[in-house]
Order: sequence, then C-alpha cells, then structure tokens
Amino acid sequence: MPNFMHARNTIAESTLKPPWRALRLALGLGLAAAMAAAQATPPRAVQAAVAARARRSFSPPAATQAAASIQASAAAAAPAAARASWTLAQAMARALSHSRRLRAAAAGERAARAGITAARAGWLPQLSVSEGLTRSDDPVFVFGSLLRQHVFGPDNFAIGSLNRPGPLNDWQSAAEARLSLWDGGQTLAAMRAARLGAKSAGEARRGLSSAIIAEVVAAYYGYRRSLADREAARLAVAAARASAHDAGARYHAGMVVAADRLSAQVYLARMQQMQAAARAEVAISQARLNRLLGRPLEAPLQLANATANAAAGAAAPPSSLMAWQQRAAEQRPDLAQAHLAVGMAQARLRQADAAFWPQASAFAGVERDQSGLTGAGGSNWMAGIQLQLNVFHGGADAARRKQAQAGVAAAREQEASLRSQVRLQVESAWQDWRTAQLQVALSRKTVAQAQAAWQIYERRYQSGLISITELLRAETELTRARAGVAAATYQLEVSRAAAWNSMGELTPARLGHS
Repeated sequence: MPNFMHARNTIAESTLKPPWRALRLALGLGLAAAMAAAQATPPRAVQAAVAARARRSFSPPAATQAAASIQASAAAAAPAAARASWTLAQAMARALSHSRRLRAAAAGERAARAGITAARAGWLPQLSVSEGLTRSDDPVFVFGSLLRQHVFGPDNFAIGSLNRPGPLNDWQSAAEARLSLWDGGQTLAAMRAARLGAKSAGEARRGLSSAIIAEVVAAYYGYRRSLADREAARLAVAAARASAHDAGARYHAGMVVAADRLSAQVYLARMQQMQAAARAEVAISQARLNRLLGRPLEAPLQLANATANAAAGAAAPPSSLMAWQQRAAEQRPDLAQAHLAVGMAQARLRQADAAFWPQASAFAGVERDQSGLTGAGGSNWMAGIQLQLNVFHGGADAARRKQAQAGVAAAREQEASLRSQVRLQVESAWQDWRTAQLQVALSRKTVAQAQAAWQIYERRYQSGLISITELLRAETELTRARAGVAAATYQLEVSRAAAWNSMGELTPARLGHS
C-alpha cells in the first residue's frame, strides 16, 4: 500500500502538474467568456458553465477538449441570444390576438348584445303587409268580395246568383299595425335579462383573456426552463464523460479499481438518459407555446434573453391575504357571472309571472280588394283596442313559473358555492406565491453550497482520499441544485400570474408588460 501511494503521488507530481496548469488557464478563459455572455444565457446554463470549468480530466488531450468545449458553448451563447425574438410581452399580445377561443367569445358577446335589440322590439309597433289572390264560388265569399270590391249591384240580389254564384277573383292588398299597450311587464323583464346576459358575456371574455395570459406565462417560462434543463443536461453529460475518461485513465495507470471506472460509466449513462429526456421536454414545451401563439407546432421558437423579459415594472400582489380575498370578491369575472346569473334567473321569473297579468294592445289595418291587378276596386280600414286575459292554459303557465323559481334558487346556490371555491383558490394562490419566493432564495443558496461541496469532494478525490462514488454523489447533488433554481424561478413566475388571476386582475400590465 505505501508503494502504491508513492507511485500514485509520483505520477501525479511528474505528469499532471503542467497539463493541469494549462487546463486551469483554459478553463479560466472559458469562465470569463461565459460570464460575459451571462446576460444572454439562461441562469442555469451559466451556473452549469461555471461548474463545468472546474472539471478535471486525467490526460492532457481530455483536458484540452473539455476547455475547448466550455469556450465554444460560451462563445455560441451570445449569437443565439441575438437571434432570440419572443419576449413575454410579444407572446401574450400574439396569443390574445390569435386566440380562436377569444374570437368565439367575442362572437358570443355580439350575439348577447343583439338579444337586447330583440327584447326591445316588444315595445315597438309591429307592422305587416300582405298580398293575396283568392278565387272561389263560395256564396259567402263571393257576396263579401263583391262588397269589398265596391262592385255589388242590383243584379247580385237575384236568388240564383246568390245561391249559386259564378267563380270570383279577389286580389287583396292589406297592411296591419299592432302596438302592445301593456304586457304585464314581460318586455321589461326580457330587456333586463338580455342586458344581464350581455354583461355576463363580457365577463366571460375578460375571464378567458386572463386564462390565456396565465397559460402563456406558464408555457413561456416552461419553455425557458426546458431550455435551461437541456443546457444543464448537456454540460452534465460533458462533465460525466470527462469523469469517465479520467476514471478509465486512472484504472489503466493502476491508481483505482475497476469499480470506480464502472461507476463513472454508469453515471455517464444516467446523465445521457437525463439529456434525452430534456431534449424531448424542449420539443413538447415548444409545441405547447407555439399552439398558444397560433403558430405551427413544429415552428422554430427562440426566446428573448432574460434582460428583455425583466419585469421591472411588475406590480407585486398585495401582502395581505384579506386584501386578496376582498379584491377577488370585487374583480373575479366568474363571480360577476354568477351574480349576473342570479339576476337573469329573477328576470325569467318575472317573465313567467307576466303570463298571469292582462295584456292590452291596439291595432289598425287597411286593405284594398279588386278582381285583378288593374281595374275597379274598393278600400276599407279597421282600428281597435284588444284586451286579453289568461284564464287557463292547462297549467303550463304555472309550471313555467315553478321552473323559474327553481332556477333562481339554483343560481343563488351556485353563486354561494363559487364564492367559497374562490376563497379557497385565493388562499392557495397566496400560499404558492409566498412559498415560491422562499424557494427561489433557498435554491440559489443551495447551488452555492453544492458548488462549494463539489469542489471539496473533487479535490479530495484527486488526492485519493475518497472514492469516485462520493464524488459522483456530489455531482448529482449539484445537478439537482441547479435544476432546483430553474424550477423555483419557473414556479415564482407562474405563481405570480396565478396570484393576479385569482383576484381577477391578470393583465400584461400587472406583469410589467404593457
């Protein structure tokens, strides 16, 4: 064992010192380039580049290759960011302007407004015009038509012509006007229901806009997170490959046992699996964001750098849960819709009650009768007032009234249930937002701690004080810590949007993107 340690130290002193000096210099240059491009790269990718510069490799060729890889990735980061074009503000504006769901909601709102005009028609005169030609030898028809045409003469009093007249044509042109004087409040109730329906359609469109913004925020930061995960996985594979090469070189030099080399190879395979999963997640999250933007699912998609997306003007949600609850009760579109639904149900009840009230209307008409399109003819007019009272309709009106009463009760219960559900949603959003803030701070601190721990383990491994298993465990913890930063940042942005959405106030301006 002393001979083994002496041989190991001799090899390390005589062989590794000069190459390691060159490696440290190359890695330092790579780190400087990575820090210069930090504004243009995702936070996790920068952290991964910083960690990758500390990787050690046994042979000089592997050291040179690792340093060149880090420098190339740092140099390529800035051009990639320069080509990025989609900021969060652009993504939200595009999604709102190209959403088929919003266009459908806008069409529904126009239809609801048209219902107001239709209901108002009950207060306006109804005018109809008719034109008709009738030919018959019915004695009553012939007698009356001759009178209306003003051509009745003494010859028409003959018994034979009265009992068996010849066929007669009656070309009748008529116009009639009718005006409702009182309908028991039915038109007034219909107008109220239509106005409330139009308001409800507007609230539905507002709620849908907020939902789309929340989806875009989640998809946008989900895509950014997947890009960071993919870059971290790539750097983790590069580091694992360097560790496997180092373990293999040490094994052939007789410095480690075969188990160390196999452990490094297993770790490399696990990192390659993680890289494959990260690539697949990038494709899925890209398709998800493209769908919201109204673009082909497979269309290339590049995001603007973090500086362009920095929401310096983003308003922080209220610090008090009670304030959240109060604003949600005042601003939530779904709560407004539930309250409007109660009003519409009450209006329908008043419409059903109107059937039991008397209804009065005025009417007037004028007509002209003649035997053909041309020739002699006569005109006459008629006007009057009509009063109608519903005595019995087989119980249908009473049944409709009971239906309307049940509809009012159901709408009130649904509103109460929704208010309770909203309170729960607001409290959940409140807790998620506060937790996300804490997780971001803790995750960044954890990365720094994991980085320092890995450096200690790596030096101890190079000195032969620990096994490669412990070093790989430290690398795994560092990878998890970096993933935690991206996950916490993603959760913070999503929870911020969810917080404003829970209060019914989610707009691009609330997120600092007007």
